[in-house]
Amino acid sequence: MVGQAYSRRGGNKSGFSPTKFIRRPLVFRVSVASLALLVVWSWFGKEHREDWPAELDNPENVKLSVSEDGTDPTIERFLQDIVPGEETLLDDENQFITAKNIAHGLKIWVAPINKQTLMCLKSLSGCGDNAGAWDKRLYLFLRELNADVKPEEADFVFIPNFQFCFRNNPGCYGTIGNRPADEADSLYLIYKETLETLERLAPGRDWTNRFIVPMSHEHGGCGKSDENGEHSQRHPVLKDQIAISTLGNVDGNCYQPQLDVVVPPFMDYGAVKWAEKLPASEHREYLLVNLSTQSSRHVDKVENLMNRFAQQGCPENPDKCVFKPIGDLSSEEYLYYLRKSRFCLMPAGRNGFSYRIWAALFTGCIPVLLMEDGQLPFQDFLDYRKFVITLNTRGVLIENIDLEALLTSIDLSSAKALQVNGGRARRSFDYRAPFARAMGPYGLLLETLKKRKQQLGFNGMICLHEDEGVTSALPSEKAGEDCRDVKMSNGRAVETPRPPSGDPEEEEAAARFPMV
Repeated sequence: MVGQAYSRRGGNKSGFSPTKFIRRPLVFRVSVASLALLVVWSWFGKEHREDWPAELDNPENVKLSVSEDGTDPTIERFLQDIVPGEETLLDDENQFITAKNIAHGLKIWVAPINKQTLMCLKSLSGCGDNAGAWDKRLYLFLRELNADVKPEEADFVFIPNFQFCFRNNPGCYGTIGNRPADEADSLYLIYKETLETLERLAPGRDWTNRFIVPMSHEHGGCGKSDENGEHSQRHPVLKDQIAISTLGNVDGNCYQPQLDVVVPPFMDYGAVKWAEKLPASEHREYLLVNLSTQSSRHVDKVENLMNRFAQQGCPENPDKCVFKPIGDLSSEEYLYYLRKSRFCLMPAGRNGFSYRIWAALFTGCIPVLLMEDGQLPFQDFLDYRKFVITLNTRGVLIENIDLEALLTSIDLSSAKALQVNGGRARRSFDYRAPFARAMGPYGLLLETLKKRKQQLGFNGMICLHEDEGVTSALPSEKAGEDCRDVKMSNGRAVETPRPPSGDPEEEEAAARFPMV
């Protein structure tokens, strides 16, 4: 308001002058500066922190956890938990170079992981199993790959959120008043800390659509679920930001199709190792196996479909069908039946598709997905028609679907092709090493983010402007001293082509599924 009054009246009639301000006592100047920062933070919060809980904005109400033995955990110890005996996740120079080639044209600043998060990851239960390990590997992968990226030049910012750990260990991050911090609180606090760091390191940048936040399993952008596992609303800090999870349910409140990235489900690696040892067999004893759990949204449709199939195909040939509650089976029994069946019926769950698709791919069972317009993992780069049979059940009368006729009409050679292609697609669902694979989940995530960058209009022109020792990012038309990783053509920024990875198998796979 002071500046507006000055400019409208054509002179300093408001009584304010820089000289007078400087001559004021130090306490007065500090108070005014603090008030100005509060106003800026309030505006910034209104833009980027909609519905921010007031209780988290009060520092006196937030008590962060401290190490019981007084020794803060380190990132090195965290790395040893993920890849014991290794100093890096990308364990040799070739892996690092391959990953750099895949990520060419993409810059991600990975926010530092704080000691509260490290304590949650290190010392508490529920963080080391399969559903909690994928985001750990992703964090370390991106951290090593983008170690040289600065905030002022970054296309995206990766926030180290470990929702699975925070949810299973309430209070590990700290307390809010008299209650333990939950997974939604932890994300709020990490997000706020990241914003404060960015305002210090890269002041003035607009971070809308640029934050990447991994979320737990099928939660998508939801802050947390209720006691029944049902989704609530999208977490406020994720409005207009990118959530990474297995959620592809377009009907829910927690998924933003134009921004979010749907990644493969998280595998039971112990069961996968057991399944990989099973002898391969072209003879499938069963035509169809239905071992999936059924979400409330699809339970009626699935029951009707399976009852009709059982009446038509199973009475005369009972050995053709396997219907067993998945909760009654061990992982080995579950995979055994998949291994013995030609087709696997997989109704969509809360995430919009069946996350058990990984089990089908690793046992050679052809997935038959019942979906309602859900998004599949990396579907822009994987041609699911080559290894999955998808039945869209939205608005379709179940009695009009002749499942037996559909499956028996697929001849042996076509079924074999589906199985072979499914075997090739396994690597896109496998979060284990080697991590630098063009068609692996990390490589496809990088490709998806490059596509998001293009769709969101990020033109690659990150131009740095230095004024009195302070470096800030400006639009390309306003600065040109240091414009990185781009070439100019007719006044436009053009990214240089990505070099080939050098891996013939990966290049062949990339050619089979063009990355456009």
